[in-house]
Amino acid sequence: MENKFTVLGVDFDVATAREMFMRTVEFMQGETLGTVEAVTRDMLISGQVDEKWQERMRQMDLLVPLDQDIFEAAGIADGGVVRDAQNRTYLRMLLKYLEKQESRVFLLAEGEEEMERFQKELRRYESGLSICGQAILPPGSGREERVVNEINAALPTCVLSVLPCPWQERFIADFKALVNSKLWFGCRACFELGEASGESGGRLHRFLTRRLFRYLVGKEKESE
Repeated sequence: MENKFTVLGVDFDVATAREMFMRTVEFMQGETLGTVEAVTRDMLISGQVDEKWQERMRQMDLLVPLDQDIFEAAGIADGGVVRDAQNRTYLRMLLKYLEKQESRVFLLAEGEEEMERFQKELRRYESGLSICGQAILPPGSGREERVVNEINAALPTCVLSVLPCPWQERFIADFKALVNSKLWFGCRACFELGEASGESGGRLHRFLTRRLFRYLVGKEKESE
C-alpha cells in the first residue's frame, strides 16, 4: 500500500478493505501494538482546530476512511474502494476474524451509556466475540493509568475503543507503549454513537458538515 492521498492534512492509503485487513492481521502477528482508526469527514473537520491532532493521526499505523466525501476530495472514483467504506467492509472482516480466532477482545468507552450502545451495535455484526473485559474512561477523569492496568490484566488480543475524537487519539498517543495488546482499533466512527457519525444533528448536521468539509478541502487545494 504505497499509494497515498491526503485530505485536510491527514494521510490515507489507497487500499481496499481486504488490503487493509491483511495489513491488520500482520499487526496482530507482530510484537508491538498496531493502531488503527476509522475516520469520517466530521473528524477531519474537528481536527482543524487542534494543532496536535494531525500529528497524532500521523502516528497511527493505519487509518480507515469511512465517508465517500473523503475519497471525492482526493479525486478517487474507485467504486470498490468507496463501496467498501460505505458497507463497513473492513469492520465486518475484522470482527469475523476476531470471532473465528477466538481472540480476546477488550471494550473501551467514555461512559456507561456509550458502552451499552456499543455492545448493542456490536451484536448487530458479531455475537460471538470473546469479550475479556471492559472499561469506562471519561476525558479528564485521571483514570488513564488505571485503565491501562485493567486492559493489561485482561490480556486482550484486541482493544475496540469508541472514545470520542480527539480524546481517542490523545490517549493512545500517550499510552501506546504501555498497552499490552496486539491491536488497538478506534472504531467509534463505525457505529451510531455520537457526533462522529452525524447523529447529533441528523440531516441538517450532515448537510452543513458536508458543505463545510468541501469548503475546507477547496481552501486546502488553493494553498497547495
